[in-house]
Amino acid sequence: VRIRENEHFFLDFGVTLNGSISGLVFIDSNGDGVHNEGETVLGMVGVSLDHNTATTFTNADGYFFFENVPLGAHRISISLESLPPGLKPAVAEGIDVLITEEALDVVDLQCALLYEFTE
Repeated sequence: VRIRENEHFFLDFGVTLNGSISGLVFIDSNGDGVHNEGETVLGMVGVSLDHNTATTFTNADGYFFFENVPLGAHRISISLESLPPGLKPAVAEGIDVLITEEALDVVDLQCALLYEFTE
């Protein structure tokens, strides 16, 4: 764009706010829903955002991360196919998360897994 002396030029740019969601997948040995010292974390567990809109896998330390998550309500769920046999998510329907302008980043979301006992 070439602007001459004493000439004005205005441009409008739209800005979209996006957030992030990160957390930990672990085996909740005592069933309290909180990761305690000594409880096992799991790598390579599939974690989905909004019914498979986006999917990632936990790293070796059990952590997952989603970036560029738009404002609004979202659901995090564990891919059952990626779990070792005998484990299930503590919250089968998933965990609801809300991204707002005031809270763009949801961190330390704890996704507990429980042992599945069969009779």
